[in-house]
Amino acid sequence: MSFVTKCYYNSYTYNIFDFHNLISMLKIKKKVWVLAIYFACFIFSINAQNAKELLQKAKEALDKNQIQECIALSKQVIELKYNISEAYITMGLAHYAFSEYDKAIDAYTKAIELDKQYKDAYYNRGVAYYWLSKNTQALSDFKKAIELDKKDARTYTALGVLYTKLAENEKDKKYTQMAQDSYLQAISANSSYPSAYYNLALLESEKHPKKALEHLNTYISLKKDADGFLLRGMIYNDLKKFKEAILDFDEALKLKNYDPQIYSEKAWALLKTSNTQEACKNWKKAQELGSTEVSEYLTQYCK
Repeated sequence: MSFVTKCYYNSYTYNIFDFHNLISMLKIKKKVWVLAIYFACFIFSINAQNAKELLQKAKEALDKNQIQECIALSKQVIELKYNISEAYITMGLAHYAFSEYDKAIDAYTKAIELDKQYKDAYYNRGVAYYWLSKNTQALSDFKKAIELDKKDARTYTALGVLYTKLAENEKDKKYTQMAQDSYLQAISANSSYPSAYYNLALLESEKHPKKALEHLNTYISLKKDADGFLLRGMIYNDLKKFKEAILDFDEALKLKNYDPQIYSEKAWALLKTSNTQEACKNWKKAQELGSTEVSEYLTQYCK
């Protein structure tokens, strides 16, 4: 039979005039394809749901500081090829928590390769670069994150911290100004972002202590933690407002009674108010908690 009178369909041969058989076969094939597509969608749906649940478990493990569990779960999510970018971010955060900054950077970089607009990946990678003292790379990533979101107070604050570090390392006043500008931009972007006020106060505490106090008052109104009370107490000490300093150190100790620095700073305020006995008690407590620098104070003032 010639080609004109034959139709080849897969490995079977049909008479082109036998429409009934041909159409029946095509209908069967169509049903097979529909079932195949349905099955594929069903499998994808199951994988997506499994990946979503695994990713949530990975995040919960990270919150509980179960780092290895978090990494293992993140890898499973990646294998399922669903929410891969977010899984890499979660894995990166786990490595970061272990101070494995190079591995964290690798994970964040993979997230960026999958999504060039992933702001959090740039921010997190910038933080990891910061701790490795790779300041140029950190600066580039923070600027990219800000380019993607000009209202992100967190990244402006991180940029300010980096500029503060550069000012200390390179003894260049321009970086101090750039740090201040970054903190102010953070506050402009989000006036309720506590960290911007704290870092701005820290920056100004030496040369502009009264301004620093204003920023710390705002910080403490937003976030009552030991760090805020400690820094404000230290500034009060510098301003010779020892009673106010003692009150702040007491508040700090309510929140963090295992920090030797708080006891040591409180001891100085007590000493300046002629309460040597209590000062010595606080230095001894600081020593018990691991402070080595207080030994000379104990020798000098606590005979």
